[in-house]
Amino acid sequence: MHVMRTVAYIRVSTDEQNPESQRVYLLEWANRNGVEIVAFYEDVGVSGYETHPFQRPGFRKVYEHARRERLPILAISLDRISRRFRDLLDVLNRLRSEGIQVITV
Repeated sequence: MHVMRTVAYIRVSTDEQNPESQRVYLLEWANRNGVEIVAFYEDVGVSGYETHPFQRPGFRKVYEHARRERLPILAISLDRISRRFRDLLDVLNRLRSEGIQVITV
């Protein structure tokens, strides 16, 4: 059986929020669906509206890993990538042009 490999991205807006709940949710989803998460990248205390995804260290790392190994990016929802529609479209178009799939659960 072929196991899909992914890299996962987590973002929380404030330092008080715990990224662990997103990590657990993604791991549980991956286990149920036969998906291997090879690495987690996160941005903690970073606004999804005020900061473009490529300006965030965690997102830059997940992008570089996905591009290098040709892996899809797994996230709980698209708003983890960006809450600003224009920035989200920019990122999704760039990822698509580079053959990087985004999976949201």
